[in-house]
Amino acid sequence: KTMEARDRGSSKTRAQWAIRLFLSSIIFFMAVTWCAASVAGAGLGVARTVEFAMLLFIVVTTTVVGNTVGWGRVGKTAQSLPIYRKLASYSEGFWDYVKAFALWGLGWLAIPTFLALSAANQAARKALPFTLPPDAPGLLTAHGAQLWARLRTWHWASVISKTTFWSLAYLILQVIVMQLVVVFFAFLNEALSDFHTGVVCAIFAGVGLLMFMIPIIPGVPVYIACGAVIPASTMSQANPDWSDDMKPGDEVPKAFWVGLVYATLVGFALKLTAVALEQELIGRQFGNYVAVRSFIRINSLEMRATRRILRRPGINTAKCAILVGGPDWPTSVTTGILKLNLLQMLLGTTPILPLIAASTAAGGMQLLKTKGDLYDSITVIVTFLSFLAQTASTLLAMYFIERTSTQYAAELAAEPPDEEVLAHDERQAAFSKAQRDGTNWSSAGVPLWPKVTIIASALMLAGACYLSVVATCFEPFSVSQRISDLPGGTVFGLVRPMGWVVIGLFVGGWVLRYIYRRWAVARARSWLRASTVDASISDASPPPPPPPLELEVVQGPRCDVYVSDSPVGSPTSSPSPAASRAAPPDISVSRDVSRV
Repeated sequence: KTMEARDRGSSKTRAQWAIRLFLSSIIFFMAVTWCAASVAGAGLGVARTVEFAMLLFIVVTTTVVGNTVGWGRVGKTAQSLPIYRKLASYSEGFWDYVKAFALWGLGWLAIPTFLALSAANQAARKALPFTLPPDAPGLLTAHGAQLWARLRTWHWASVISKTTFWSLAYLILQVIVMQLVVVFFAFLNEALSDFHTGVVCAIFAGVGLLMFMIPIIPGVPVYIACGAVIPASTMSQANPDWSDDMKPGDEVPKAFWVGLVYATLVGFALKLTAVALEQELIGRQFGNYVAVRSFIRINSLEMRATRRILRRPGINTAKCAILVGGPDWPTSVTTGILKLNLLQMLLGTTPILPLIAASTAAGGMQLLKTKGDLYDSITVIVTFLSFLAQTASTLLAMYFIERTSTQYAAELAAEPPDEEVLAHDERQAAFSKAQRDGTNWSSAGVPLWPKVTIIASALMLAGACYLSVVATCFEPFSVSQRISDLPGGTVFGLVRPMGWVVIGLFVGGWVLRYIYRRWAVARARSWLRASTVDASISDASPPPPPPPLELEVVQGPRCDVYVSDSPVGSPTSSPSPAASRAAPPDISVSRDVSRV
């Protein structure tokens, strides 16, 4: 018995370790994808290589979890883990996001393949006498039947809808951030080539500030472009023909290093200015809206831990990790919503200077990589170091927030909540439940066309993701190149034929998802109204019948019947005369109102 208990404990430990690995890999994949998109402006394939490695890691992790835990125990084991409970508190359908991620990664192919192999295995067992006998009735083996039974219990409308979330997040970073932003800055570099360096710095500062105001665009592509545009201008001012005059092995012009210093200072000033504008003009103003405060989960332990860290005066590791490693626009806007001190936020952001210097150097080295293998190698190294610095800062920020929320959990939980947000969250939870219940395919009245629409959207978006990974959809391009260098000399030359397929699938899948979302919202509202009407009818219904009345009959010249609300058999008292009412001759009836 002791050995069996030890084996069960060891099995549970392995299961918990495997699920922690799976959930942590999802978070790590999201952070790496964001950072990879940030350094994509260097155009060296570093981002693509890292993302492909991460996808392979997710596949291996999914396999490890399945073989270690067994998918039948995944949900039950995961619910005992603190990381699962914390992530599940963010959304009612958190487990559906996990299922959707697994489905988005390989599930579209793995699940049908497994079921087909299970059916073939079962058919072979039934048809061939020299094989094992069937281990289950029906078309599938025992494992296949268990998987099919679990799949039938899924909330497929929720799971498939959430696969579109993962697909859109990946494609937006791949197409908008990693391609369009790079092309835009390359166009800007070419357009500013004939201007004075001072004018170039001023124009780039204005354009870069506008780019910082876009939530989905990281700051690193702006720094990389800055490192390509400004040094090119300083070298052109010193020698308009520097590109033709400089030969492989020649010394780098002094104007290049001067331009790189200018680029670093401009990038640093841009970051601080963006922090101030995003915090004061956007975050502090939008913080007056209850929905915005609810969106950032201002009552959560993690947000309270973030506020606790950022309120520390001066410069410290945890504070700088959040301000440097967090996404640029969301972090600065959140500090405004939390009503934090601007000067302290600017002070905590100053350690970003080395990251800006590395990013501008990665962009500047693009100008020199054709002048010798040494510069090409330096470009790769600097770009990869920039990626590592950004990733390390992001992971450190997540670590410090988690550690603070755990270490000071009691103190953070004792802080007074935002009552307006609590009320809003209750209403939002009711709406989310109505949407989840109303869109469930097992619910009555769900038509066929929304099911077809969301399935088609999910398949199109997932197909676009797969193609963007396995096929070369875009021409290799960096901010230091010219639009005229592309095939055809136009921006459309960036997109290869397979890239147009990806864009078409992306647009089509997004449109179908939008149509489905509009139906889902309308369905949730009607479901919520019906639930409200049912509740009001239930409240207005007559009360339940009273308990049995006790009749006390006393023999005498008249028959007096006393009626009381006390349970039968309980002692009663004589009714008061005021509580009596007239009755037919020989019978008087009274209710003992003192017992009501």
